[in-house]
Amino acid sequence: MAVAATGATGALAFGGAASAGSLDETLSCPIAIQGGIPVVRISTHAHYAERNNGQMYAPPPLVRFSDRNEQNFLVATAAARGYGYATFCKRAARIPLTPGTLPKFGTYRNGSPGTGIGVNSVDCFVGARATLRMRVTLGTGDRPTAAQISLRTGPMLRPIAFVDWTPNQVVVYATDDCHL
Repeated sequence: MAVAATGATGALAFGGAASAGSLDETLSCPIAIQGGIPVVRISTHAHYAERNNGQMYAPPPLVRFSDRNEQNFLVATAAARGYGYATFCKRAARIPLTPGTLPKFGTYRNGSPGTGIGVNSVDCFVGARATLRMRVTLGTGDRPTAAQISLRTGPMLRPIAFVDWTPNQVVVYATDDCHL
């Protein structure tokens, strides 16, 4: 399994662990406090292109859950071996992988920048630890073709957000603990 650095404080385990066509991991992660509040950031989009410094740029479709320091917890992107999870998190008991009663936050299709990247992303207020479950479906070349991610927090593992991602469409469900 390859490991890619995510900064001075953590690493992601990438690709190779899901040779059977899918990866399903549930993790309990410590959440960094920013401005007195622990925050999980959701960055996600389907295919789109934008102008950057006078040139067209088309980032690969992506779903990423990170903290406000951009330390990744879970990532899936439409690239070969483009999926991973934080090695600093602990494995946890499975949580439901469904939006349940969470309200729909938004649907983002091809051509839309989705929730954005970095500071333009969706920020969700959570507790000191969050539990995340990610199931990634893999196509040819170990390339993610779909991913579902569930975010829960607190002693009762209250649902906070759920993302249903494909390279062509992303649907985000979230409580009012999440905002742009």
